[in-house]
Amino acid sequence: MLLYSRDALDSRDALGRLSKALVGVLLTAAPLRAHIYQWEDTGDGRVQSTTLTPGGGGVDAVPGEYLYRRDLTKAYLIGADLTGAYAYQANFTDADFTNANLTSATLSWTTLTGATFTDAVVRGAGLNNITSRGFGAAQLYSTASYQAGDLSGILFDGNNLTGWDFSSQDLSRTRYYGTILAGVDFTGATITGAILQDATSNGFTVAQFYSTASYQNLNLREVWLNYSDLTGWNFAGQDLTGASLQIATLLDADFTGAIIDNASFYSVTNSGFTAAQLYSTASYQAGGLRGVNLEFNDMSGWNFAGIDLTGANFNGADLAGSDLTGAIINDASLGDTALSETQLYSTASYQAGDLSGTNLGENYLSDVSFAGFNLERAGFGGANLEGTDFTGANIRGANFYAATFNGFTPQQLYSTASYQEGDLSGVSFLINDLAGWDFEEQNLQHAELSADLTGTNLRHAYLVNAVFDSSGITNIGLAIFHGADARGARMYLDDTSAGVNLIGPQGVVHGIDLTTEELWIVRDYDGDSDMYNPIAPIAIHVEDGFSTNDDSTIEVRLEADAWDSTISFEPGIAVTLDGTLELSFTPDVDVTGQVGRSFALFDWTGVAPTGAFNVVSEHEWDLSSLYTTGVVTLTSAEQPLYGDYNGDGAVDAADYTVWRDNVDAPAGSLPNDPGSGPIGAAQYETWRDNYGRTSPSDAAVVPEPATAFIGLAPVICAAPSRRRQRR
Repeated sequence: MLLYSRDALDSRDALGRLSKALVGVLLTAAPLRAHIYQWEDTGDGRVQSTTLTPGGGGVDAVPGEYLYRRDLTKAYLIGADLTGAYAYQANFTDADFTNANLTSATLSWTTLTGATFTDAVVRGAGLNNITSRGFGAAQLYSTASYQAGDLSGILFDGNNLTGWDFSSQDLSRTRYYGTILAGVDFTGATITGAILQDATSNGFTVAQFYSTASYQNLNLREVWLNYSDLTGWNFAGQDLTGASLQIATLLDADFTGAIIDNASFYSVTNSGFTAAQLYSTASYQAGGLRGVNLEFNDMSGWNFAGIDLTGANFNGADLAGSDLTGAIINDASLGDTALSETQLYSTASYQAGDLSGTNLGENYLSDVSFAGFNLERAGFGGANLEGTDFTGANIRGANFYAATFNGFTPQQLYSTASYQEGDLSGVSFLINDLAGWDFEEQNLQHAELSADLTGTNLRHAYLVNAVFDSSGITNIGLAIFHGADARGARMYLDDTSAGVNLIGPQGVVHGIDLTTEELWIVRDYDGDSDMYNPIAPIAIHVEDGFSTNDDSTIEVRLEADAWDSTISFEPGIAVTLDGTLELSFTPDVDVTGQVGRSFALFDWTGVAPTGAFNVVSEHEWDLSSLYTTGVVTLTSAEQPLYGDYNGDGAVDAADYTVWRDNVDAPAGSLPNDPGSGPIGAAQYETWRDNYGRTSPSDAAVVPEPATAFIGLAPVICAAPSRRRQRR
């Protein structure tokens, strides 16, 4: 088959088409494409003719081809691979799909009068609304998929399938929105994962349901029967894992012994579903309703005592008087349920101090104590939080949507362990008044900060992949971003004026000036693995100058994975080096395992730096290439003597005294403390576990100017002083 460009459609012969195609390629670099031709019958069978289909110019019968609304009347598609092709509303009148592969192709609303499907593969295809456009049962029966008993994944929405034969077919994951199913033979069919929404309004009967192999085998996993009238239907003993019965009529339906994990019973108590039916299920009897959706039901007075409700959804349900004593509610959603303080306190999760993933939004939580709790990924959006105690709580990834308008204060935030440890990653502050709040040096990666940011202190904050562009963002230009790292962040902000030394979303810094704002923290950035908007790692590029002074500090926090924060410079800019370059590792790194590893801190290409750093570190480094290639190499690492709280090289009774005198002090108050929270039991356990240990060497190392290291053997750097303490 000859290949032609789209510019060759009007040519009258093959040579002319080819010549014009070549010219088109040379002049426009347009990709060469084949066309779709009509078939002709030579007497020995159908073959491709030289006549284009009316809409076949410039498109090809290839996987993923876009054939939207094309007129492909009498198209020759024998043996074509149209996997995933999009042919919505196309005209395939009299087309020949013999032996074609139509797996996952979209043929919805297409005209198929007279089309041939003999031995075609149609698994997963979109066959919506085509019976009124010429597609009949005989065409489906002729396919290879039907002959093999595999129609899995096909979308049959909007068709009239009255009397069709699906007996013994694999109909798993098929869909029937608005499909007429009167008289369809489902005997022996597999319907796991099938979507039969509102099917009873379109002719689907209990007899058809019972005749399926899935029903007979007690396997109705992920079947959808939403909006259907299931009055008196028998689900006894069935595996309904992941099934959906939303807004279905369940009057007198039998669920005795049924497995309902992750099933949806959304809004069904108004149409016959009762507590007795729920209690009769095998899941309830076994003490587990994990992942069950019970939204918008009246379950007042129901008994959930001792039940594992992990991941269950009760949003909008009436739980007045319901017994939750001993229930596990982690990852459950209890939003807007009028949950009482007594009910919450009675749960096993609350008693264990762990409400991770629990959504308590839109509830009255005033004066409730979450002190010391694990509230990671918990939800408090719209809840009344006046006087709520969050002291020492872990709130990473928690949702505080509109919380400041419901009593949440900066003091409550500052009291949390997450804030004290400097890690508010993933927290959502969407639509809040954060004017004047202090987030200096906080880890806010993936945080939602679309709020009022008037005067908000984000100095040196780690804002990578944070969101600043949702509705609710106001006055972002009035926030203080000095020295923050916003790589990968979603923000509409002129980062030339947002704050000095800001690393922008694309890694660009519009000049480093540490002569007044004396600290700059350089962290690693690994990009964003988000499946919908992945971002590759972004290095740092400095424009418009690089100035330091004797009091300035560049703190480089290294990690165990690949270092993606090499600092490069706009060619020709002035680069003045002075002050301290502090090399450290994040607390999670086993530094001894990093010995021998090199890190490219700088790329000096195009610039001629003057001056030098005073390099400090707890470890030994080879700095001989620092000012040539920008690379430093770790040569020796000594783990800190944890528990040596007075720094005298021994863990002894004197350190206990130091610990005792600092209980409740902020994180970072004690040297040689591997913990990241306020001083308390964790630091005591560190002292106890290391009691009696001594440092192999208590010799102090004298810092030297970095210029003395150039070209020398491996160098021992000075240990950094504790200039700052975490709030």
